[in-house]
Amino acid sequence: MPLGVFGGSAPHALRVSAGGSPSMGDLAQLTKEQATGKFGDLPVGYRDLGVRAFNSANISISNNTTTAITLDSERWDTGELHSTSVNTSRITLTTAGNYLIVGIIEWGANATGSRQVQIRRNGDSATNIGIITQGATPGGAGFVTTQVISIYYQLVVGDFIELFVYQDSGGALNVLNSATYSPEFMVVKLP
Repeated sequence: MPLGVFGGSAPHALRVSAGGSPSMGDLAQLTKEQATGKFGDLPVGYRDLGVRAFNSANISISNNTTTAITLDSERWDTGELHSTSVNTSRITLTTAGNYLIVGIIEWGANATGSRQVQIRRNGDSATNIGIITQGATPGGAGFVTTQVISIYYQLVVGDFIELFVYQDSGGALNVLNSATYSPEFMVVKLP
């Protein structure tokens, strides 16, 4: 069940709960602008369980095809939540709780069509029940399109989440590898 959301290309801060819990604005600092740190750089209270995985190369996305982003490398993984050799698009939860989930995608420049990003739970694609959150952005001529999507979400043991993308530019379009932030998928269990 969603506890708070921000997504698309411009995150909007939302308070996720009362009683001293961090706001999404505070947590958003863990995205593109502050995403270059290692796990030890996370604030106290966010170091128990999490993973930050990425792909080390550009990924070609076919036109009009929803595609799971594969993640062949990790910045950190404190709970063996991700594998770089089997089901590499998945992050599988081993502990129930509330999680901050963040995906960052940068698309190659192309003015035609739209770019979409989704976070899905348990791979459901037939009914879209498994889509936790999604955002869409029009393509841009002469510049790349960066999308940051995030949600604070309650998950149970065995749930797996994936980052999916879609584009309809009329031809294949790359999700770009950018040294420290694209494509990236991060999950952190929150207190």
